[in-house]
Amino acid sequence: MENHDVARFPSLTSDYALAKNAIAFTMLADGVPIIYQGQEQHFSGSGVPNNREALWQSGYSTSSQLYPFIATLNKIRKQAIKQDTGYVTYKAYGVYSDASTIVMRKGTTGSQVVGVFTNKGSSGSSSFTLSSSASGFTAGQSVTDILSCTSYTADSSGNIAISINAGSPRVLYPTAKLTGSGLCSGSSSTSGTPTTIKTSTTAGGCSTPTAVAVTFTDKVTTQYGQTIKLAGSIPQLGSWNAANAITLSSAGYTASNPVW
Repeated sequence: MENHDVARFPSLTSDYALAKNAIAFTMLADGVPIIYQGQEQHFSGSGVPNNREALWQSGYSTSSQLYPFIATLNKIRKQAIKQDTGYVTYKAYGVYSDASTIVMRKGTTGSQVVGVFTNKGSSGSSSFTLSSSASGFTAGQSVTDILSCTSYTADSSGNIAISINAGSPRVLYPTAKLTGSGLCSGSSSTSGTPTTIKTSTTAGGCSTPTAVAVTFTDKVTTQYGQTIKLAGSIPQLGSWNAANAITLSSAGYTASNPVW
């Protein structure tokens, strides 16, 4: 979907719903999904080199719309692999489509992941009936859309009425198989006896340092009167303000070894 040689998806459209559909399709397709750095921040560089934005510009946000969205998709993929030994090699295939929707299924019956994707965008909504023969879900079975935590119950024929709101994708998974996933009340669990690690210190033992000395060096040829400064995002490095940045020393600078 994105890489360092092509325009980023948001440079073509700023619609988050469309981005979510494209990302969800990528995460649930066959093979190993690839998320290009900055994709989770909705970076919108239109081409080289603008599509190679510095990730620190985002502050490494974990609360942006797409970061937890991708994390959720990764969790359901991990859960599907855990519950179904054949999931990785099972070839995804389309089970339903119309003018604006495609439904893909991947995984053995009973542990299958069914993805519902649309190109309607955030202003679009629709509904349709997903048949049992398409999804593999059975009569009375409870399934959960892990993106919205909405529960669906298949009717007596195993069919499910699907509604799409604001162009959001759906990822359906058997509710009973969510245990241990950490998704939609399927809390994470562990088995066995927890291991407790005990530590102790003796008199005169090591103490925890509150500061660590760090030396920065830079080899660069400069002209008389010029200085080299080190700036960064933390107060100790001037908070990106050159006036408050650290000036490196030229005490060891020579023409043959211009080290600051």
